[in-house]
Amino acid sequence: MDLPYNDSIVYSSATDATLTQWHEIAAKTQHVLMSGSKQPLHYTATAGHLTTNAPNGNPEASIFYVAYTVDEVDNELRPLTFFFNGGPGTSTLWLHLGSWGPLRILTGVPKTTVSSFPLVESEDTLLFDSDLVFIDAPGTGYSQAIAPNTNKTFFNPDSDAAVFSHFIRRYLEINQRKQSPLYLYGESYGGFRSCIIAQLLETAGIHLTGIVMNSPALNFREIPEDRLINILPTIAAISTYFERSDKPASVNLQDYLKTVQAFTENIYASAVMKQADNSRDPISPQALTKLSGITGLSTQIVSPVFPYILGAFLDQLKPGYRLELTDGRIAVPANSQLAYRQAFRDTQKTYFTHILKYISDSPYTIARDPVWSFGEHRDAIPDLGTALFQNSKLRILAISGYYDLDVPFMEVEKELGRLEPLDNVRVLQFEGGHMIYLTDSSRSQIRAELHKLYTVSPF
Repeated sequence: MDLPYNDSIVYSSATDATLTQWHEIAAKTQHVLMSGSKQPLHYTATAGHLTTNAPNGNPEASIFYVAYTVDEVDNELRPLTFFFNGGPGTSTLWLHLGSWGPLRILTGVPKTTVSSFPLVESEDTLLFDSDLVFIDAPGTGYSQAIAPNTNKTFFNPDSDAAVFSHFIRRYLEINQRKQSPLYLYGESYGGFRSCIIAQLLETAGIHLTGIVMNSPALNFREIPEDRLINILPTIAAISTYFERSDKPASVNLQDYLKTVQAFTENIYASAVMKQADNSRDPISPQALTKLSGITGLSTQIVSPVFPYILGAFLDQLKPGYRLELTDGRIAVPANSQLAYRQAFRDTQKTYFTHILKYISDSPYTIARDPVWSFGEHRDAIPDLGTALFQNSKLRILAISGYYDLDVPFMEVEKELGRLEPLDNVRVLQFEGGHMIYLTDSSRSQIRAELHKLYTVSPF
């Protein structure tokens, strides 16, 4: 039996917004997934709020979430995965309606001519392996701070991760899930957040089984030259996609990118650092010619802007268009918007109201500028290292898209390479951009790796 809920509380994403009344009421609806399995999958969707408490026991935030739990199984022992996007300042709508939930929006990425974005049953939903909980950070979605806190209270890495860890502990408590194998799935800044959450939970004696990091941004101490260096193999992948690079026809993309990485780590990195030191003639004519072959841009374009080649690459690889940072395969006319992003906004209200039956007159904040304050906590690798030290069985799966200019795959490899070599840490790349799961041709490969994470031992 469905239990709709009409939420009369007004939520705000404003920096100084605070709640003086809150509740833990949720809408509950019953569903059947007919795709992807020989047998129908019966599940319950729960959409509403949980109240997180500070260490002193006082309420700190009202967190909006949507949970999908399979019916008629022993849920106490079933895996449970907590999802969150990043930003910082982004709700989890992208993962919720784009990745591994029971329903997803078909975007056609990287095509830009698609005009219809249906919401369909997801044949490869992660619900077959785990129950799923999608969480919105304070100041996003319908989540908000509780007085005397304001949303701004949580606009820093430590308070942000703490409120997420408090939510997870609260969810486990009220749903009797303390025995469930626990997983985190964080995208972009969500990868950074997952490292801190893992450390907090492990320290509290709540052990995780695995973490999925989707295009994770892990280190905000990165010096500018690092980004200039790490982005080159991604540029090579994109120029190859547009058939502009010097990749031989007989060489596959992966092998070609290995040669580009070798060039990047040696000759190119040295030239970039010489430029940073104001050295004369930092890049040789031979290296400049190779850079031209990698980028698909002429030496006349590359030479004057070296090593700041990204802007020219975005604007001039395909004249009249600008490449998207989150997926360089997508070329759109300047100042235009990607239609699929609006489709997520349009679908959210309809889906929440008519399918989840959670009704609110408040605007759902998909993304906002949170005026984030990193302070000294700009590097999450030490947090992850501590969590792995506390729990040597913790599995890490980091996945990146070849065409993601926002968080280049070489950057992810380097950051996770700072950890001690471990068999339970895997770093993989797939065809796709920042939101890799939007690329339909890669979903089966990614899903197979996720299935291993949940079912295969050793990982």
